[in-house]
Amino acid sequence: MSFKIHTCDGLTTRLELEDEEQAKKWLEHSKDPIFQDSITGITIIQKCKGHFKCPSCKRTSKLICSNCGYSKETTCGNGKQYTISKPNGFDKIFYHVESLEAEGKMKGGERVSCFVGNVKISLMVHNSQSSARITLSNIGKQRFNPYV
Repeated sequence: MSFKIHTCDGLTTRLELEDEEQAKKWLEHSKDPIFQDSITGITIIQKCKGHFKCPSCKRTSKLICSNCGYSKETTCGNGKQYTISKPNGFDKIFYHVESLEAEGKMKGGERVSCFVGNVKISLMVHNSQSSARITLSNIGKQRFNPYV
């Protein structure tokens, strides 16, 4: 999975947190209040992990070379995008993105959190599921931001 960062100047930047250089750049940019103000939305891109299925027997198909017999399992290549856009009517807005590893009961995935006023909205997309969960929490007035 990856992220797209949309800014008010019309640019869209792709962010892969697995890439150490991009993750460092994101941490530097996310501390900058001017950059945070320029963000108009963040998108999580989830690539489909489904496989092609035979229309008659419904089994997962493999590509098989007719010349040498080499076979390879394939995926469909489709995907989904989930976006949190900038909420209107708030003065201080802070975005945070993170990649969570699977451990125990937690399935792992990608999360975008948006802190606005006294509210936090989170968008969580799990690696093993094709759906997203949105959580809205009243966190009170934020006096300290640990990410800055």
